[in-house]
Amino acid sequence: MGLDDIIESAVLSDDEFSIKPFFLEADKLDSPLRLRHGYVCICREGRAELVLNMNYQSVIKNKLFILFPNEIVTLYNISNDFSFLFIRLSSEFMSEILFRFPPSFVGFIKENFYFQMPEDEFDLFYNEFFRILEYRYNDTSNLCRREIIANLLRNFFLDIYNKIKRNEQLSHLARSRKNLIMEQFCELVMKNFKTSREVAFYADKLFITPKYLSMILKELDVHKRTAKEWIDNYTITEIKLMLKSSSLSILEISNELNFPSLSFLCKYFKSRTGLTPKEYRRQMK
Repeated sequence: MGLDDIIESAVLSDDEFSIKPFFLEADKLDSPLRLRHGYVCICREGRAELVLNMNYQSVIKNKLFILFPNEIVTLYNISNDFSFLFIRLSSEFMSEILFRFPPSFVGFIKENFYFQMPEDEFDLFYNEFFRILEYRYNDTSNLCRREIIANLLRNFFLDIYNKIKRNEQLSHLARSRKNLIMEQFCELVMKNFKTSREVAFYADKLFITPKYLSMILKELDVHKRTAKEWIDNYTITEIKLMLKSSSLSILEISNELNFPSLSFLCKYFKSRTGLTPKEYRRQMK
């Protein structure tokens, strides 16, 4: 890329990138969202619970999260004073920024998507990263504004990678056999939940018994859920997303997810949410 190319790409639209504080109302609960953009978020006040795909995390002050496009996110148990700073990146801009990194780097960031910032490091981090990015974002007359922001973000991902790697909780590379089984189970559910919602199917894929699979999940999961509860929670989240953000009829959703009948889907959904699909869709409008 020559200098002229950099100058020509200086235009950075709000659709590509934005940085701002965010305050979430406490009534925005239990509504899963499939992300269209990438986000870097850091909690500044209050607390909440976050579910990313099938991973549960507490959101507390100075905890940073990196969220990628197409991931499924739910926030719940949100305190009245909950707020966070966030950077939003379009899917294309995020891909451009990470293009130079090897797939293993991106995979590591996706897997270790959160980092608890020590209190004594936050001010330095905020001044070195958020303030400088905000300054560059507002400097709309800068001919190289877009490329400068892209490079700052690349440096940010490298710095976060370093912080996570050095963090005591994640510095050990050898994960236990049980942790690996849990990760493999989550990946299998995300790939196969439309056609298989029985524990035996996943246990067979992992070469273990259904009882042992549920024992591992209950041991490692903070909510002590069984394998069946994991599968059902993921399926319900997907149904909620389809009810909220698609124009598919409930019958079409039932067919898409391979339920034996519309009535079976309705009973399945209501037994786990207390609402019929129709009631949930009406509530989300």
